[in-house]
Amino acid sequence: MPGVSRLHNVAVVLGMLLALPAWALRCGYAEGYPPFQYQDNGQPAGFDVALLQKLAKQLDQPLELVSGRWDDVVAWARLGKLDCVAGMEISPTRQKWFAFTRPYYQRHINVFVRQDNTTLTTLSDLVGNIITGDRDSAIEHELDQLGIRQRIRLRQTPSKQMSMSLLQQGQVAAVVMPDAVAYYLAQQRGMNIRPLQRDQSSASPVAIAVAHHDAQLQQSLDEALAHLLKNGEVARLWHASCPKCGELPLPVAARANR
Repeated sequence: MPGVSRLHNVAVVLGMLLALPAWALRCGYAEGYPPFQYQDNGQPAGFDVALLQKLAKQLDQPLELVSGRWDDVVAWARLGKLDCVAGMEISPTRQKWFAFTRPYYQRHINVFVRQDNTTLTTLSDLVGNIITGDRDSAIEHELDQLGIRQRIRLRQTPSKQMSMSLLQQGQVAAVVMPDAVAYYLAQQRGMNIRPLQRDQSSASPVAIAVAHHDAQLQQSLDEALAHLLKNGEVARLWHASCPKCGELPLPVAARANR
């Protein structure tokens, strides 16, 4: 019978669709940003990566992790090639490009120099020098406010490891990094570093970035993140993902409710 045949065909198609794997959530992370996001023997690692994996599991959503240089990851997300980006500092510029979940920690960023450097003590001392850092960071905005941003050469590197290596070799005068990243890398290299004196020292909120048009994904991630913050899972992930960070400055956890 024609009608039965059509119903059979529809049932077959529906069965095939239901058998297909769920669409993977494609999220980006930086390759060289320990202990937050990096690669360990070619595998995704770090606090932000562990959080993404936990969120995807909670949402019962397959996860595809895409690594690259930080600026490349941000560019891919702006072009719609990624669904989300882990561990992005919220700034006025980035809020023009992305929607954000609630913050899950507060990142303290500083400008670090070698301990044996006796000529640099404040941000103003950086004029005429080369430093490394990310675009659109809180430090860059602070340098703009001081009116010295254009008088300092900001060099970008593929990873924070390379930035710290350049500082150790004396090829740059200073590096801009979150406290935990800077002390983690300096500890690995047996280096002594110190932050420059700053008038501003407030922490920057860090969250997961998604495309503005994807309100449903933003809401789903935000609700799942609120649950992890409330039950203390975010703090547990930090200690589990960085067992050697006991003596390092801990990121300040954000409150579950805004």
